Amino acid sequence: WMVRQLRKLGVKGVKYVVDTSRNGAKLPVDGDVINPTWARIGQKPRLRFDKAFDGTLWVKHPGESDGTVNGGPASGQWCDLLADRLLGDEKSQNGC
Repeated sequence: WMVRQLRKLGVKGVKYVVDTSRNGAKLPVDGDVINPTWARIGQKPRLRFDKAFDGTLWVKHPGESDGTVNGGPASGQWCDLLADRLLGDEKSQNGC
């Protein structure tokens, strides 16, 4: 679908990857985008080379903070709480 839409805009010959580092949740919550509480880790990174689709990757490491929202430290800092949340461990007592 994405490639078709790009072609309609005149963009041709492009390749793409999908960031799966935080897309494992079924229902995103509107507006909750910095260290999203709803996010879960998605498919592991993998090269596919299927037509225009080159594969999946993790843009950020699970547990790497987006900023000081939803329990996170400064952007780019590691946080056990965020990593546990992405893994679905809601009861984790780990902090950052």
